[in-house]
Amino acid sequence: MNSSEKTVNIVLGGVMAALVFAVTCISIPNGVGGYTHLGDAMVVLALMMLGKKIGAAAAGIGAMLSDIILGYSMWAPFSLIAKVLMVVVIGILLDRGSSRIWWLISMVIGFLVETAVYSGAAYFLEGGIGGSIAEAAGMIIQGVLGIVVGGIATAAVSKTALGKKMVYHIGSLSSGTSREH
Repeated sequence: MNSSEKTVNIVLGGVMAALVFAVTCISIPNGVGGYTHLGDAMVVLALMMLGKKIGAAAAGIGAMLSDIILGYSMWAPFSLIAKVLMVVVIGILLDRGSSRIWWLISMVIGFLVETAVYSGAAYFLEGGIGGSIAEAAGMIIQGVLGIVVGGIATAAVSKTALGKKMVYHIGSLSSGTSREH
């Protein structure tokens, strides 16, 4: 990768972190001490555009900063961990498959990893198993929204000039065409 490509990747990583942050900040309180948002759709887009390394950094940083700004600072380290793990897991899985169904399976597994991290954190931060269950329920709804809206956003971006820069494409995934491994 030449220095021009590195610069573009850094700039796109910053833009995607800002999008994750901004869309996460447009949130709705969920009634159990947290909030629901479409930031995970931007996490999906960050992964698809930038790959698992830069996408994970953008997702983690954007989500962590939104927790801090929205007044959920105690969740910030867990958001960083959850988003990074989710993106890396999905990216590793996408490197192994190339169908639309594999894309969906990869997304579901990644979102389950994210849910496990947040539910584990809720056990300690929200008072035991009740907090974990409530967190998991909210995360499942948010995960479904993230997959659907993220898939739509990815498909839309893939039809633009930026689509040529994407690491992964829905339905035509190929580890041979990935810019990153």
